[in-house]
Amino acid sequence: MRRWSVPLPGLLSALLIVSTSLALIGCSKAPSTGRSIADVVLRVGEDVGTEVETYEGQMAPGLDAALNADNPNAKDRVALPQPPSSTLVGSGRVARADGSTTFFLMYEVKSAESTVSAAMHDLVDTTPWQVTGGQSSEGVSAFNFQNTRNPGITGSAVVQPLPTTDRFDVNVMRDGKQKSLSVRRRSFVPILGAEFKEKDGGLVVSRVVPGEAATSGLQLNDRVVSLAGKDVKDNASMQTALRSLSTTGDPRTSVVYIMKVAPDLPLQAAFSAPPPRALPKDFPAPFLVLPGTTPVAVRWSEGSAGSTYEVTLLVRASLGDTLKAYRATLTAQKLAITSDTAQGSATSLEFASADGSLSGTAAIDTFEQDDSFTAISLQLRSQAPGRVPPGGSLVPQGTAPAGTPTATGTPRG
Repeated sequence: MRRWSVPLPGLLSALLIVSTSLALIGCSKAPSTGRSIADVVLRVGEDVGTEVETYEGQMAPGLDAALNADNPNAKDRVALPQPPSSTLVGSGRVARADGSTTFFLMYEVKSAESTVSAAMHDLVDTTPWQVTGGQSSEGVSAFNFQNTRNPGITGSAVVQPLPTTDRFDVNVMRDGKQKSLSVRRRSFVPILGAEFKEKDGGLVVSRVVPGEAATSGLQLNDRVVSLAGKDVKDNASMQTALRSLSTTGDPRTSVVYIMKVAPDLPLQAAFSAPPPRALPKDFPAPFLVLPGTTPVAVRWSEGSAGSTYEVTLLVRASLGDTLKAYRATLTAQKLAITSDTAQGSATSLEFASADGSLSGTAAIDTFEQDDSFTAISLQLRSQAPGRVPPGGSLVPQGTAPAGTPTATGTPRG
């Protein structure tokens, strides 16, 4: 049986959630244990037993102890370097049941992003820290680093410019009269939320979607004359004017630390079966939820080619008895078993109805976290009789939802 896995988002994409959460810390008191937006956002994707705390303008407690767990009495203590001339905006702490902890720290620096990036690279590449990689896109830099004394301590430093002004002006011609719009600025290089077409030597609004520009009064067929004091005649000059805002005002840059501290040996907790999850009302094969089985993870999607379902069930029964029960159930429901393959301790049953309206796979293996349970991973596709989905695949692909229990066995490609 293949292991369920959850692909992690790229570092810069993950930063959107992290930086949003930390920016919202300013809206709450410290500490917060469940009442702030930042707290709720940091809980996204975490298990129900994960602890989350956020702090406004303060360092999350426990960081020093976590960084020095292997040398609590040593004089040469490990510390996370503070960005030069920075102000601590807020922090967060996420502690998981396996004993690992992730700390989030957000600083603001009154310098340009390029200057701060260069300084941060040097800071996290100085003993006892070592840079292991990085990535960069327009206006954003990120460095991955590790502790040279403790391999269980790793981190990322993400540097991103912040808007330097609150608003900017857009001048337009409307019905022969010039009108000035004051647009709220919420990003380093603003996005107007509109499309433009070049017409008669000018730039005319051809489409407007909800956004700051629309809120400020930008309308269809407005001819843009200038933006932030820069003349606008075409799309190129519009982009030049928007990017010029990055050089106005005093520069401000955010630095976000994401520190992960893991124990040498993860904590092991006794498994307790979670409450059952409800199946979709149109689940096409309720007979595959055998007596005694508990659905613990469910995912589904609907489309023109049909619907797909992924369900993980647990049952306190032997692997052999569970296999016999599923083979018998598939046969009784007149579903042809097209493949019955064993690999390691796992067995995969592929099946399909005669008219092609239902097909799928039941992957059955010993449950990894408690071998007194057997795990059943169902992947189903339901569609109109006789219809073959694009590509000819009858088995849904993809990964299970975050937190799905895993089973043992040799991973399958």
